[in-house]
Amino acid sequence: REAAHILSHATDRSLVLIDELGRGTATTDGQSLAQSILERLAFELGCRTLFATHYHEITALERSSKRIGNLSVGSVEEEDRVVFTHAIQVGPAPRSYGLEVAKLSGLPGAVLSRAAELLIQIPARASGRDDTQSAQRSLFENQTLLSPVPKRDPEDLRLREYVKGLDPDSMSPRIALEALYTLKAMVK
Repeated sequence: REAAHILSHATDRSLVLIDELGRGTATTDGQSLAQSILERLAFELGCRTLFATHYHEITALERSSKRIGNLSVGSVEEEDRVVFTHAIQVGPAPRSYGLEVAKLSGLPGAVLSRAAELLIQIPARASGRDDTQSAQRSLFENQTLLSPVPKRDPEDLRLREYVKGLDPDSMSPRIALEALYTLKAMVK
């Protein structure tokens, strides 16, 4: 309702502030809606907009128009942790810090390790190699995500599965960079 109200009433003299549009739905739906709304605000209505999002793919819109620019909160990686500087910097964040934020929030190590295992499977599904999955299916219906944690050496298995799941030929530069960061974090 709020997005519909904004689109119905915004003009080229408006200042629109949007935080995490589309977060309450499937990732594909949310990202599609967020990008479509941002395009409407920037290209058709021409209003000033601050648009906070966790959809990193949307940051690519900056390359298509001078009307769009990216800002992010600074961070510094120190050994096995991330320190958020809270300084606003030009450009998108270099990568997603979801697991690091979860760690700072106090989630148990076993949950974070399992999340890292699941995270490495996402680029394979996103590249379309798993065509038995519908983009609209819930994460809880995904048999891959519900598979038990392997009983073999977890570190070795995690690294092997991660590398086997990578398909460099089908990765975007953003996904490839995030894969490298994930691999680096796993090795630590």
